[in-house]
Amino acid sequence: ADGTAYYRPSDAGPEGVLVAWVAAPDLRGPVLVRGRRLDEPGSISFGQAQSPELEISPYDVATPLGTGGWVALETDLTVVHDPGCYAYQLDGPSFSTVIVFAAHPVATLVTALHRPLHLPMLAPGAACPAMGPRRVVAWVGPAIGPGPVYSVGYGPDGTLHWAGATQAGGWYYAKILWLATPQATGPILVRGRQLDGPNELRFGDGADPSPDLVLSAAATVGVSGSILGWRNFVDYTRIRAAGCYAYQVDTATGSQVIVFAGAP
Repeated sequence: ADGTAYYRPSDAGPEGVLVAWVAAPDLRGPVLVRGRRLDEPGSISFGQAQSPELEISPYDVATPLGTGGWVALETDLTVVHDPGCYAYQLDGPSFSTVIVFAAHPVATLVTALHRPLHLPMLAPGAACPAMGPRRVVAWVGPAIGPGPVYSVGYGPDGTLHWAGATQAGGWYYAKILWLATPQATGPILVRGRQLDGPNELRFGDGADPSPDLVLSAAATVGVSGSILGWRNFVDYTRIRAAGCYAYQVDTATGSQVIVFAGAP
């Protein structure tokens, strides 16, 4: 949201950011991308080969984005080595423009995502405003949440059931599928608590599960039929008492709240 790119080591080694390049309806011809650091000596390079230039053709791989004529061209690795202020220069047949951005390691973002929890409180016995599941994508069942992050694994009334589930330390295991749209870049932090009582939500394995769930690139799973750019994650929500609950989901672009009921 503040124009910061968060870089991490790629699978093959160099630290970088996967950048999706999109084109306005009137773009014609190839685009040459170059760049450097602005606040100190430093370079930008592209791809696993760390080339100093990136050449983009709008006719190689152009995927329509809605009906307005915008297209997605390609996704490439921008490689940076240190935190700082950087800029791209984009040169086309009839234009030259500059895009300035900040770069920080992804670990910085995980720390920044620990925003204060802003979850409502409900009076005991009040109706739970659980979100009803709806079809968000074709490759999984109905999901809850306003987006860009969605959660799958709830009954038709938005209830998470754990009857018959394994428990450890008094915390029941409920397997949840998380979906993130292409707009939800970088790591995702999930936390939560009961709205009509004192109980926490926790995550992961063990008798003392974590109060934080971090969904990162390393945790993605393959789901048959999923669309390129979406990310899928599977993890356990740990719950120990019936009630009305909410997740707070924090991403680089903001926070969202997902409300559900919990029952055996």
